[in-house]
Amino acid sequence: DLTILFVDDFDLCLRRVEQRDDKKYTKEEREFLKKAFEGFKEISKIYPSRVEVINKKDKSDNEVLDEIRELI
Repeated sequence: DLTILFVDDFDLCLRRVEQRDDKKYTKEEREFLKKAFEGFKEISKIYPSRVEVINKKDKSDNEVLDEIRELI
């Protein structure tokens, strides 16, 4: 099995979600989400053959799609 982890700028992603959902996260919620984000990145380091990381930062959608196609 293969898991693909998409990584982008955490703060930018959180702002997008807050705008999309018209919701402001509390400090505690932000801390929880940041820990989850870091935890997923750590899992990808522990299991590099199972979890592929695609860093979306500064990439177009087409560049990301090309990377996905290379993996599957």
